[in-house]
Amino acid sequence: MRIDHTVTDVTPANIISRADFRTYARAVNITGEDDLIDRQLEASTRYVETYIGQSLNENRMQAILWDFDDDRDMDAGELRYVLPMGPVSSITSVVGQDLEGANTTLTADEDYYLLTGGRLRIPSPTAYSTYTVTYVAQLSYVTENVKEAILKICAELYQNRGISVTGTIVSNLKADLNSLLAKERTKLFL
Repeated sequence: MRIDHTVTDVTPANIISRADFRTYARAVNITGEDDLIDRQLEASTRYVETYIGQSLNENRMQAILWDFDDDRDMDAGELRYVLPMGPVSSITSVVGQDLEGANTTLTADEDYYLLTGGRLRIPSPTAYSTYTVTYVAQLSYVTENVKEAILKICAELYQNRGISVTGTIVSNLKADLNSLLAKERTKLFL
């Protein structure tokens, strides 16, 4: 199966407050940079979301599924698929498209089901060649490791706004992030 997913709308969760970041970055007495800090906190949050494969913000997503392989994608004649960037809190719509391009809106708990773990179940997937799934995803609990990773990334962005090299001392931010986020990660890259 092939999938293409996009974020259509984001409601920021504000996991880290501006005041918490200022304390962490020792920038308490600096004024006039609120917009910059807000942008960097959001960028840091999006980076961590992508890295762990889970939605920290409330993300409205759209996934398009097509090119099904009966051996890999079907389970007892049903399509079962884990929607990306979960956990999925609700499915707004599922639309099937046949080979002629006609769209049909599927009915929840009849034509499709949302299973635990954000899995989508479609009992009769052969009726359509493509499915467009619109859904909302957000992690209900954010661990301290995730918060620390967001703070570290944001502090790095805030303190080093351009290319900066000082002597020969190198700090490996990526290694720190890997150790903080390893248990949170749902995406595996082969």
